[in-house]
Amino acid sequence: MSSSSLNLIEIGKISRLHGYEGAVVVFTSSGKESALGDVATVWIGPSPEKASSYSIHSASWMPKGWKIELTNVESEETAKALVGMRVFAERESLPSLEQNEFYVSDLLDLPAYDRDTDKLIGRFVALEESSLDKSVKASCWLFETKDGPLSVPAVAHFIHSVDLKQKKIWLHNLRDLP
Repeated sequence: MSSSSLNLIEIGKISRLHGYEGAVVVFTSSGKESALGDVATVWIGPSPEKASSYSIHSASWMPKGWKIELTNVESEETAKALVGMRVFAERESLPSLEQNEFYVSDLLDLPAYDRDTDKLIGRFVALEESSLDKSVKASCWLFETKDGPLSVPAVAHFIHSVDLKQKKIWLHNLRDLP
C-alpha cells in the first residue's frame, strides 16, 4: 500500500542520530505524551506522499525526544539519511484522545476567532513546547496573524474551544496576554 493511499498525520521529526547502531531521536511536539510509543509502524519522509514505512523495533522516551530503533536501519549511514525527515503515523493506529485533546495535525491551518467579538485572529501554525526548568513544562499555540505571530498559552483561560467539525478555534481573554 502506498503512503498516498493512507491517512497519515505527522507526529514528529527526526532530529539526530543516537549512537552508531542506527537509532535516531525524534522530536515530537507532545513530548513524552506522544503517540510514538504506541505505534508499531511509522512512515518517514519529506511529506506523506513521499514517505516510506518502517517498523519500530523499540521506542523509548528520553529528556530530549524519543529514541527509536527501526527494523532494517542498522548502520549510521542509513540512519543519517533520515535526519531532518518528518515522521508520520496512520491515524487509525493512533490511540483515542480524551475530551479536549487534539492531534496538532488536526489543528494546522484552522482559523482562530475571538469568542468575545467573533473577529478572525489568525490561523494555527504550530504547538510550541518550552521548559522554564526541569519541573515546569509549558505549551503555547502559535497563530499566524496579519500583525505577525501570536503565541497563546495552551490553557483554558485563553483557549475557549476547538470545533473540528466547523473547523474553528475559539480564543478568549486575549486582552490578558502580555
